[in-house]
Amino acid sequence: MAATGLLDVQLNKSDQAKFDRMMTTLMDGLSAQGMDKVLRVDVHPIMRARISDRFEQEGDTTVGTWADITDVTKDIRADLGFPEGPINHRTGQLRRWVETSYQMNRTGANVVEMAMPGPFTNPTLEKKFRKAQQGKAPGSKIVTVPRPVLAIGQAENDMVTDRLKYHIDRVLRSA
Repeated sequence: MAATGLLDVQLNKSDQAKFDRMMTTLMDGLSAQGMDKVLRVDVHPIMRARISDRFEQEGDTTVGTWADITDVTKDIRADLGFPEGPINHRTGQLRRWVETSYQMNRTGANVVEMAMPGPFTNPTLEKKFRKAQQGKAPGSKIVTVPRPVLAIGQAENDMVTDRLKYHIDRVLRSA
């Protein structure tokens, strides 16, 4: 048979079996189940590390440097028996929850998403999180400077994109 296009592919029976195995490997690796795994194994640790670094450095290039805590807050902390700092870290509860809490959702047959943090199961944590992110907790009249603990900027986007590229490359090489 003569070639008629820019790309002509011919498969014989032995090629067909190899092609079928390759396509099965690709479909498995790029399926919702395969992407669920890459989000849990590759992406979540990246986001967790960024959150951890953000707490340690009291901000970062994505959210900026967190504003210092006020003298009033220092006094409140002292009255409650807590040290002056670090910022966004009195009991460690907020940090532990934001670093470890996530939820995987299937939004369709072939779509999976990772939500961080996971669902709010503790009203106190939700208030702490909202206050850190937005500077105001739900139902509170007290407004402070936001000191975001969870954010996705260019650095996080680049890291996640690199992990997804690596996953796709790994799937293609194994096919």
